[in-house]
Amino acid sequence: MFRIGLLLATGCAVVAAQDTWGGLNFGMTETEAQAALKGRATKSIRDVASEQPFWDSGFYAPIQVTDVKVSNIPGKANLLFDRKTKRLCRVNVNLDLASTSPVPPAMYESTITENLTGKYGRPVVDYHCDAEYCSAKWKDGQQVIDLAILRERGARGDRVPRLIGIVYTPASKPGDDI
Repeated sequence: MFRIGLLLATGCAVVAAQDTWGGLNFGMTETEAQAALKGRATKSIRDVASEQPFWDSGFYAPIQVTDVKVSNIPGKANLLFDRKTKRLCRVNVNLDLASTSPVPPAMYESTITENLTGKYGRPVVDYHCDAEYCSAKWKDGQQVIDLAILRERGARGDRVPRLIGIVYTPASKPGDDI
């Protein structure tokens, strides 16, 4: 399965206790992350090859949060840890617009962007699109938030959003990952 969040590859320079998605902190161990997710629906994906990063990144994904909902779009979040330090260094949130019927997927494209802007402020890289892909980037304190929307040809020949990826990574110093 094509996972758009995994397209946005960056390194992992973690400063301990950097806040990120879902009450987690970059630099947490797996045990700390599981404790922080208490009450959330999670599953182990350590041995699920299709859920692991497919590029040689030095990451592994042992935990998936399955009760994710962003702007009423269901999805999942894979927590990625550094192979060497065994610390949380990335969160990939993937939303599938196929499950949003009967609401047209195009309505969610602007809603997601507006919600992220409301939460993190004006993007540091403005929202822009080509025929198949839209993206934007925000920076909030010590983290960078990348939005990627994959579009496909709709029934009328127009391009409509299909998959949405939101990737949270730490910024180790001002200007990193921007």
